[in-house]
Amino acid sequence: MNSEIFYLPLNPLDPSQKSEAIKSIKKACSLPGQTSEKDYLLALPRDAHWLLALWELTSELQKKISSSRFTLRLRFAEDDKLAAEVPFEISKQHAYLRAPVPGRSYYLELGDLRSNVITLPHGSPADGSEKAPSPHSSLRLLSLA
Repeated sequence: MNSEIFYLPLNPLDPSQKSEAIKSIKKACSLPGQTSEKDYLLALPRDAHWLLALWELTSELQKKISSSRFTLRLRFAEDDKLAAEVPFEISKQHAYLRAPVPGRSYYLELGDLRSNVITLPHGSPADGSEKAPSPHSSLRLLSLA
């Protein structure tokens, strides 16, 4: 992977942004041999709860998919268990998917096509089980010192 920086928009891509974003991402990720004659499915983390899926399908694969809608499967990378199944239109070529658990590794599947593995950041600095220390406990610790 080269060191080019690219930014993912927080809102859905409009048609004028989509082709430029895909070109930039392909270049930054240095996907070997990826041309318009090959199918690809790419997963990119957006934040702790969302990921961006980008795809380009050849007409051969589109013919295998009988309808204009298909199902993207989001799987946990650690154990290959299904995390979510979401229907999308083939023609959109991108989609935002909500991940069920932040801080986990995922990949996407579309038929036999599989994406790269991504790891989403954790949703918060702590899991919430720790209680914040009260001001009184801090004073007590100071008085013991």
